[in-house]
Amino acid sequence: MATANGNAAAAGAEDAQLSFPLPPTFYFKQYTNENMKAGTVPKPPPVIDGEYSMFGHTQKTDDEIIQPLESQGLKRLYAVKSKKFDHIVEMKKLNHSILVNYMELLDIMIDAPGSEERVKKIEEIKLMFINLHHLINEFRPHQARETLRIMLHRQKLQRVETTERLRENIEKARTILKNSLTNLNTPSAPSTSGNTSKEQQEVSETKPNLSDNKKVISTEHQDTLASLQHKIMADILDGIP
Repeated sequence: MATANGNAAAAGAEDAQLSFPLPPTFYFKQYTNENMKAGTVPKPPPVIDGEYSMFGHTQKTDDEIIQPLESQGLKRLYAVKSKKFDHIVEMKKLNHSILVNYMELLDIMIDAPGSEERVKKIEEIKLMFINLHHLINEFRPHQARETLRIMLHRQKLQRVETTERLRENIEKARTILKNSLTNLNTPSAPSTSGNTSKEQQEVSETKPNLSDNKKVISTEHQDTLASLQHKIMADILDGIP
């Protein structure tokens, strides 16, 4: 028992050191092919409804992607969204207000650095920055969609380019195979020599031609080899899309 506990602790420590921990043993030990065929695998957990805890924070299934400021106990400094609501205009207003309040904070720091007005002005500037960042975060879903769209578009262009290069290489391979087939079927021209002397011809005529049978056999082998090569290359050309 102690050995088993020791092995489990060692395995847990090893998983904790991995950059990408292994999946829980619950999955690959119970969800086997045999258990799947027998129907004895555990059923999936029910869909979470309402609240749940994740990394120590309570989450709600019906929460909005961008939480409103009021739900976080913060004051909204711009008007509630309407049909004429423009994020850019509101962000420019907040940016201008931040600059004005920052100049007022500098005056307070010069005149009365220890006054309560300084703390109050800092809190006002802080709230303005929170509202400005909230408006920026409302663009995050749109940014995510655009990023995904651009990524898919780039993948499409890469696949089209790869397909075009593959087709060009296939055409080059077809051309090479056709040229090789043409060169293979072209008979070689007999070599002629005009400097053969009469004496050499007479000597060659007097010698018995013992290699005629070998030449006939060699020619037959070459014809057979050529026909086989022709058939192989034809099959290759037919198999290329």
